[in-house]
Amino acid sequence: MGRSDILKNPLQLTFENVQEITSTMHNDLFNYNPTMVLKNHKIQLFWRISNCSYNPKTNWLGDRKDFDPKIKIEGVGTGELVFASETKNISLKNEAISIPLSSDHLEIFKNPDSEFRVTVEDPRAICTDESLLVLNTWKSRKTKGYSIHGPMALYNCANKDLVLLNLPEDNSVQKNFTIINSDQNVIRLLKSSNPHTILEFDKNNGNLTKKLEHNLNSKSFLHGGSPFILVDNEYYFRVARQRFHLKGLSEIHLSYLVMHDLNFNEIARTKPFVLQKYAFEVCNGLVMLDDDFIFSWGENDKKMYIGVVRKGDLIRFFQEHISM
Repeated sequence: MGRSDILKNPLQLTFENVQEITSTMHNDLFNYNPTMVLKNHKIQLFWRISNCSYNPKTNWLGDRKDFDPKIKIEGVGTGELVFASETKNISLKNEAISIPLSSDHLEIFKNPDSEFRVTVEDPRAICTDESLLVLNTWKSRKTKGYSIHGPMALYNCANKDLVLLNLPEDNSVQKNFTIINSDQNVIRLLKSSNPHTILEFDKNNGNLTKKLEHNLNSKSFLHGGSPFILVDNEYYFRVARQRFHLKGLSEIHLSYLVMHDLNFNEIARTKPFVLQKYAFEVCNGLVMLDDDFIFSWGENDKKMYIGVVRKGDLIRFFQEHISM
């Protein structure tokens, strides 16, 4: 499948139910790019709250007026998703602020460099022995000579503790780390799909180490997305994405369903698809509840959606659309 065919004819994932999720908090700001964790058979949703949006870039008509104010307001919202297995209906309750809204500079980062502003971007979430968030952070220079540094950070929602996950040899933007899993000692992350790079964060000493890196995957690079979901104790599914620029008119994301073995190596991936529409779709959430896969994604940096697919239907979709 060539690039033009990908852009003209992406696949469409068929959901049993798709619902837009709206927040009652701070509806004067943008709420988007949600992720989820499943704990004790309950789904917790986390999402980005911001006064920044690049939605106009994704408009097919080519409107380029970005909502990117000089003073950024960022935070993370949370709430419980109530899922009715029979009707597939979903509602959001018990909303709260997981990370407080902050203007321009987040005090929780205790940033010593006054030349930089520090903000939070899209959250990832994981439940270990405590409630934790893996976040993308963003540091940009306030003065001319623009430079950025986007490390990941691990934030403990219970005790408000935060640790930056910096790799000594890599000071680039790290916003696309993908959560694999966690055990008593470490949290595993996929840093890159090409080269295939696995990282481990030691919860006891705070060290972040490179566990595995190889170049066996010759396929195109995919951005991070949803966490790894273990299926039947045999393999993992995750949702990844690829960004396309359409000659200055717009930017879109197409999604891929990726299968990994129990050692986290990629086995296969589907052809690209859209979740709901040809847009800037950011799927950072995937959980499996009983026999349903539940997806969460943001659309055009201003909306949140939840979609439900039966387990058998998603496996069939994967088998029918494997990319060769």
